Amino acid sequence: MKKNLTFIILSVLIIGSLFYLGKLNDEKELVDLSESDSTLAANTCVVHQDLGMHIHPVIKINILGAYQDIPKNIGIDSTCMKAIHTHDEPGVIHIEYPVVKDFYLKDFFSVWGVDFNKDQILDYKVDDNTEIIITVNGVEVDTFENTLLKDKDIIEIIFRNKEM
Repeated sequence: MKKNLTFIILSVLIIGSLFYLGKLNDEKELVDLSESDSTLAANTCVVHQDLGMHIHPVIKINILGAYQDIPKNIGIDSTCMKAIHTHDEPGVIHIEYPVVKDFYLKDFFSVWGVDFNKDQILDYKVDDNTEIIITVNGVEVDTFENTLLKDKDIIEIIFRNKEM
């Protein structure tokens, strides 16, 4: 009887210790993710539980006066939903992550797999006659790919002919 009780107590202690150490490792990974590069974090698969952040900026892309479609299900496939993704709403970006973290416009384009910087949007490249401007809630900014994504901000990327 005493051997059985000792065995049970030791088993509980060992299993409890392993569970506790596993939880510590999970928390360490979470801390590491919160401090990680935003593009790496944006491309991380997430689940819809225990989210520290869930925001919805809107991105509009205007090429020479015509708005471009942003596809649904960017960052979503049958095995993974990335931290930055789209569903059905045109231009609404979903950012879901276990901890609050800064994400940038470059992160969305990394997940999408298309080009964007101060010199190019999609397949359109700036030349002597064209330019790219960025507005956030109607105010022009010069942050381009480093534009911070905030909840409900409307970010417009405009590729246009230069005003002469």
